[in-house]
Order: sequence, then structure tokens, then C-alpha cells
Amino acid sequence: MRYEGKIFRPPSEADAYILQATIGCSWNRCTYCDMYSDKVYRERETDACLEDLRTAAAIAKNRVDKVFVGDGDALGMPTDRWLAILKAADAGFPRLRRVSCYATAINILKKTPDELAALRAAGLSRIYIGPESGDDATLKRIAKGSTFAEHVAAAERARGGDRAQRDRAARDRRHRTRPRARVRDRPPDHGDGPGVRVGADDHGGAEDAAAHAAHPRPLRAAVRGRDAP
Repeated sequence: MRYEGKIFRPPSEADAYILQATIGCSWNRCTYCDMYSDKVYRERETDACLEDLRTAAAIAKNRVDKVFVGDGDALGMPTDRWLAILKAADAGFPRLRRVSCYATAINILKKTPDELAALRAAGLSRIYIGPESGDDATLKRIAKGSTFAEHVAAAERARGGDRAQRDRAARDRRHRTRPRARVRDRPPDHGDGPGVRVGADDHGGAEDAAAHAAHPRPLRAAVRGRDAP
């Protein structure tokens, strides 16, 4: 396991294994932040990252349940590199329950919804975004690089789509699970003729399970001022 310079992570990742997959921050212009001022941004070679994961697994295989991928905004790495890291982390740590990273709105919005879905399915379950302010004039003054609306759009995309898409999905779920009247044959000892039974569709549970398997839970976008650069 190799590290370069000062290492930062969110408070909620205090007990996580930190994999330094990138060095520094690809934006690194925010006026209030000097976390990565001594580093020139670059991405480490994938093989070096995988070797670090293997070393960590050899030392603490059964003690690691969280992995934080640094440095400043590791989400900017190409998706194929991310997928290789996530696959190795999952294979190396049997108790792994969370992989997380810092992210900028810029880099989230560069990822397509399909790319983010692939990362979520592979194990990336939390990203930390720091909008710092809801005032665009302030964001411009501190050189944040994105407007507040862009931060909101980034969080929506990370969670699995825009608000309208999620509202439609919620309506579809309500419609699918709504009780319906069904006509069934009444047992012979209840007399002739059909009986009416009111209940949920028999296959609703199976449909819901299949839908969940096809669409895993979205990335959790943690929008916390102190947790993100």
C-alpha cells in the first residue's frame, strides 16, 4: 500500500481502508480549499491500484468492510478503471459493504446514467458532493466550478435519474401494487356462481423482486458540507 502526500477522507470513512487511486484534485481551484494544493492531479496506474488492494486484503481481508477511493474526486477516473477496482475490492474483502469516493458535480455530469448504474451495480454505493452554497454568486466567487442547479442535477443523476423520472417510477410502483378485484371460482360448498376476492395481484411480489434485481438501489449522494471537498 502506497500513499503520496497528505491523505483526506470524510469523517464517516474514519474506519475505511483508503485506496489512493488518484493523486490530488482534478479541479483544485476552489478558493477556500488547500487540501490538494501541493499536488498535481494525475491518475495512478490501474495495476498499481489493484496491487494495493491485494496487499491490503492479505493484511486485513476479514477486517475491512468499507473502502474509500481517494484522492479529491476519484469519480473522474474512466469507468472501465473504476469497474476493475470495484471488482478487485469485492473479491478481496468478503465483508465489504460500502465503497465510496469524493466527487465534483462536473465529473458526475460527465458520466452517463448507464455508467453510473454500472458503477452502482459493481459496488460503488456512496459519493460525497460539496455544493458549499445555494447562492450562485457565492459559488462563482469561491470558484466552485458549478452552479447550484448543476449540483442538484448531479445529485439527481447519481441517485438514478432526474426528479421527473423518479416520480414516474414511483407512480408505476403504486399502480403495480394497487389492490384489485379479482373474480375466482367459489368452492363448491359455498354454492354456485363466482365469488369476488379483493387483494393484491398474486404475482406482485415476484414482479417487485424482479424489478429490484434489474434496477439496483441508486448511488447515495451524500451532500454534506464537511464531508466533501
